Amino acid sequence: MKKISFSHNELNKFLLIGNVNSYVIDKINPLIRAIKRKNYLAIFCTLRFKKKITTVKLGNFPENKIDEIYSKFDIAYKISKNGNNPNFVFKTLKNHNNFEENNLNLISLKTIQELFFKDGDLSKKYKIDVKNILKKNLKELIVRPIIKLSNKEIDSVIENLIIKKKYSTTRNVLNYLFTLLNYAIKIEDLGNIRNQILTILKNIKKLKTNKIIKINMSDKIKSRNKIIKQIHKLDTKELKKLSLYLDKNEPRK
Repeated sequence: MKKISFSHNELNKFLLIGNVNSYVIDKINPLIRAIKRKNYLAIFCTLRFKKKITTVKLGNFPENKIDEIYSKFDIAYKISKNGNNPNFVFKTLKNHNNFEENNLNLISLKTIQELFFKDGDLSKKYKIDVKNILKKNLKELIVRPIIKLSNKEIDSVIENLIIKKKYSTTRNVLNYLFTLLNYAIKIEDLGNIRNQILTILKNIKKLKTNKIIKINMSDKIKSRNKIIKQIHKLDTKELKKLSLYLDKNEPRK
């Protein structure tokens, strides 16, 4: 179990004289190791997340520069410390070698949804409900890159649901969006889209407060009108019984 400094010269030396399938460990960070293949070195690291262990491919030397390898390690390490599986995050973002801003800009609500499902201990029914409700009501917005998503478009979705009196669906859409976005802001190294996620999350919080209060008030009015309608159907004898009952059960002051 030989330890060396992972400099360009030291790795080049190991590539030239090392035996195939032998490996060396990084002196600076023992979590990183290089395995000798026929014409290159495969660089890996071993990380823990949620009491589990995973191996992450950081790159191939000399194809990938030392800075690139350490950069990917830093990102993988932060993801694991946050309780997430770096391999799944890398796979979801469709980039195993670099975390470039262009790739991060492709992250959508669906991407976050898939991460959330994979990472959480959730029931199958809950996953199906979240997936179906968001897909049905957000339509193409669910797959559009978050960086191109506007609060105005989400507001429009919610307003249309309220106009159609789909109050239960409105609550679910807002609650599920809040859950996903709240989960997303805990993922580090998301670049510029983090600010966009925070902006949308802030708007969702406002919608949850304003729209759900409006819905609850509407439900109360609807319930009260229904009671009044039923009272109007009572005859004199029934009204008298109701009046006696209310007098008897009136709260004490």
